Amino acid sequence: DSVWDSSARSIEGSYPSDVGTAASKHVRDPYILNKRDASGAITSGYYILATDLNTQNGTNWGNNSKMLVYSINNLTDIDTATPWEIDTQAITAVSTLTGGTVSRAWAPQAIWDNAKGKYMLYWSVGYVGGLTKLYYLYTSDFKTDLASAEVKQLVFPTEFTTFIDADITFHNGVYYMFYKDEDNKKIYRAIAPNANGPYQGSTKFSDTGMEGPQLYQRIES
Repeated sequence: DSVWDSSARSIEGSYPSDVGTAASKHVRDPYILNKRDASGAITSGYYILATDLNTQNGTNWGNNSKMLVYSINNLTDIDTATPWEIDTQAITAVSTLTGGTVSRAWAPQAIWDNAKGKYMLYWSVGYVGGLTKLYYLYTSDFKTDLASAEVKQLVFPTEFTTFIDADITFHNGVYYMFYKDEDNKKIYRAIAPNANGPYQGSTKFSDTGMEGPQLYQRIES
């Protein structure tokens, strides 16, 4: 779901002028994807998903339950777009997972799942048993069908207990997921036949500390 707009100017140094209902007034971890119609065909416009989090200068990484969604026609519209919020605290299944208090809703991303006819929204949820893990749900519009959505864990690694920052790419009939082992700060890769898994064969991809992996198809000139 990487996007390209040949008419778009460089957006380096450009920031949203309106963070709407963001509780923290801070937006991070933006992810852009194409809009789809009910058949799964790409249509005009984009969604931008983002984390609503103020880390208080890096001192507090467990104080948010909200994600933001921007709906735009052109990439340059981000300058004036107003997002709406997804408060994961209001999603019954997420609130149950975290024992009633959602402390982290990080790095939301989504991919269209043709098998379901919906977007699969996935993000890092904390705290579940004191840990942060990756979960997903299905949605048609990131707005109207969330409160009662079924929420499931996305991957089940055995090498570590805390994992975040997933990125899923579909290529040649296989779903590739890169994500972060938060225990040891390494990137792992897993593959699956379906967008929602089961993801298997977690393989370490990096030996140095990093996070927020993204995979894009290289466009040859």
